[in-house]
Amino acid sequence: MKTLKIEKRGRVGKSDARRLRKEGKIPAVIYGHGEKTENIVISKSILKTYTHEHKEEIIRLGPGKGKDVVIKEIQYDPITDEVNHIDFMHIHKGEKLKVSIPIIIDGTSQGVKVGGVLEHWIRQLDIECLPKDIPNEFNLDITELNIGESLHVKDLSIGEGIKVLARPDDAIVSVMAPRKEEVKVVVEEEEVEEVEEEVEVTEEKEEKEVTEK
Repeated sequence: MKTLKIEKRGRVGKSDARRLRKEGKIPAVIYGHGEKTENIVISKSILKTYTHEHKEEIIRLGPGKGKDVVIKEIQYDPITDEVNHIDFMHIHKGEKLKVSIPIIIDGTSQGVKVGGVLEHWIRQLDIECLPKDIPNEFNLDITELNIGESLHVKDLSIGEGIKVLARPDDAIVSVMAPRKEEVKVVVEEEEVEEVEEEVEVTEEKEEKEVTEK
């Protein structure tokens, strides 16, 4: 487990948060069950490797003995995709956590090789377990999957001590039959003009017959 150095944050508010970001720092909070929320600041450069790929990793926030935490939420700037704010959750010994773990698809299915279409229904699996049992990811081999077949939550290899918060029969991936292409009838411009001329001639003939009568 690695320790990340933090600083206490005195002032709060949007203007102070903007100032911190300009200084290369990220405002954050630490909270836990029955605990008062703590406002902190963390260096952007230190935090860089603890966002997307390590969201469920246990981190110790220092100085001193520090607190063991997991990242519960990361807010990003919608334009620059820079980290704007982070919520850390303080975890206690023996306390189980609810986390979302990515499902990684391995291989190319037999069905896709013959023209099938792979549908990916579930990309993350919600689980509950002790911090020490949190996996980085779940892997699912789809090599033998044919057209019309699916793999489900129950087909995942789940370690001991992990409670899955999804139904066993929920489909993760399926291989669907290729969609039939619609046959488009292309009518040449000349053919359209010929049809229009025939209609005009027929209408003129009918009008003439009515007039003569």
